[in-house]
Amino acid sequence: MAMTIQNNSGTMMALGQMKKNDSSMSKQLKKVSSGMRVNDAGDDASGYSISERMRTMIRALGQDIQNTKNGKDLVGTAEGGMQEILNNLREMKAMAINSANDHNTDLDRETLEKEFASRKETITDIAASTNYNGKLLLTGDYAEYHIDYSKPPVNTLISDFQPSFNSCTPNNQVKSGGGVRVDASFKGPMNGTWNYWTATGQTKPAGSGQGNQIAVALDFSSLNVNYPNDIDGKGFSILCGACNQYIDIIFDASTTTTSYTASPAPPPGEPRNSQARAFTIGVQNVTSGAGLAQAIFDGISSVQNRISGNNSAANQVDSTLTNLLIDTSHNLRLAEINGSYYFLKNNDQCALQFVNGIYGGPENKFDDDPILPGTPLIIHTGTKANQHMEVFINGMYPKDMNIEEAHVSPLEAALDAMGLLDDAVDYALKEITRMGAYQMRLGQTEDTLVTNEENTMAAESTIRDADMAKEMTEYAKANILTQSSQSMLAQANQNSSNVLSLLQ
Repeated sequence: MAMTIQNNSGTMMALGQMKKNDSSMSKQLKKVSSGMRVNDAGDDASGYSISERMRTMIRALGQDIQNTKNGKDLVGTAEGGMQEILNNLREMKAMAINSANDHNTDLDRETLEKEFASRKETITDIAASTNYNGKLLLTGDYAEYHIDYSKPPVNTLISDFQPSFNSCTPNNQVKSGGGVRVDASFKGPMNGTWNYWTATGQTKPAGSGQGNQIAVALDFSSLNVNYPNDIDGKGFSILCGACNQYIDIIFDASTTTTSYTASPAPPPGEPRNSQARAFTIGVQNVTSGAGLAQAIFDGISSVQNRISGNNSAANQVDSTLTNLLIDTSHNLRLAEINGSYYFLKNNDQCALQFVNGIYGGPENKFDDDPILPGTPLIIHTGTKANQHMEVFINGMYPKDMNIEEAHVSPLEAALDAMGLLDDAVDYALKEITRMGAYQMRLGQTEDTLVTNEENTMAAESTIRDADMAKEMTEYAKANILTQSSQSMLAQANQNSSNVLSLLQ
């Protein structure tokens, strides 16, 4: 019995070893047949993860290479259209030179003009039809800049409220007795006259000197600036057309309080003016045009007790404190009416004019550029979201090159056309040069991508691919061991048979 047990134990050991050898041979056979050391995560978990990421990158780099090739074709298509336009411009320049020569009659020039116009139409057709995969390339849709014609050419503080009260002095230039200039273009009356008390449903205070009035709305709703920093140190002035007085409204973005100064320091080179006034309005919390108008009203309200003559009968304010005194000389006031703010002045007083800037200082001009950045074509050239190239293609219509109104008849027009065509040729050459630069850059990008793809494939191969000599050796070893274990198992089984035969 002891021999039988030992034989069974040996058989089990041989069977277990055969299974191990068989499993090892299966793995080696898989590697040899696939040519890869790592076939799944079970072969090498970290190596499998790294190689899979590399495979994703290799696929992405392959698409990037295709993108750059397509991008070069797109830019090349645009350049081809530009070359045709340049050819037409050369011919048009020759026509202009021809027409400028007096060997031509007027009839000859008219014939040249017809061909010249035909060339312009050809340029228009080329610009309107040059496309790549349906994208029109020369129409200006992908221009470097676009002009927003909805924006005003100048963005100023006083662009939206009426610029003057009444009319200026007879010479319409210089007020009597001083150096404050009143622009001749501002003449009135602007809004006619009305009675503030009647309009607001109030009773005029007894003894008030305010009669029929002119109103000017204080409106900054269209002022496009970054509040409050853009208006810091800026402001506007109110000038009298018949005396020395000027009133400055100055903005200070560092504070919320307002100060009032009678006879402020004059501009350089001018004497001190006892009739001048200055309100420095704290605009630190202002975030909008409506907020700016309210800040002016609230600021002037806060210094009412400092304004000379405020308590006189002629300058009585209404009971709701919505009618503020600015200056007694012209009965100039600021009123809040139904949530809006208005400058008020008696219509029998001399003319006043608003000036876009503090008296003696520069005009207020804010950046409100109607030229906006264009929308480029995007050629993606990398594996990350921000790895792309922007391609700008300016419009190539005759109007874009400023030759829409160019003609070669009569002779004077031909002379003008030569200069315009020189500029148009420079414009076209600049665009063609830009296209060439794009193609060169895309070519260099393609070369870099190809190199990156090759290097990444080599790195992935090092991790993933099998060393065939080594794996074949390991396979042969596993195969020999499997056959050996099978032979030993057969021998063990034979021993058991021999024992059984002895017991019979």
